[in-house]
Amino acid sequence: MGSCLSYKACIATNTVGFVTAISASPSSLHDTGGIPNLVESHEKLLGTPLWIAADIKYGSEECLKYLQDKGIKTSIKPEVKNNRHLVATLKKNFYIIKKMTVISVLLEKY
Repeated sequence: MGSCLSYKACIATNTVGFVTAISASPSSLHDTGGIPNLVESHEKLLGTPLWIAADIKYGSEECLKYLQDKGIKTSIKPEVKNNRHLVATLKKNFYIIKKMTVISVLLEKY
């Protein structure tokens, strides 16, 4: 059986959904690989965007750094490779907040 090439497309739009740039890359490349070409194509038409919103696939450190170095604000959840430490931190913080809430309730009663 022969090999098959596959590609993925990244699409940039303005706030009303008008397509401003399209970038295609091999499917073996991480989603963030097409971001520089996509942003540069968008800049040629409309200048540097103030904000970019995207899903977590675009939340790699490299991608976020690239966008922030260009002065673009992002609404992209950072990619977390190993979230065990994050879960432990969240549990610890939740316990502290819960404890503080109990203390504040007790203080309000007296």
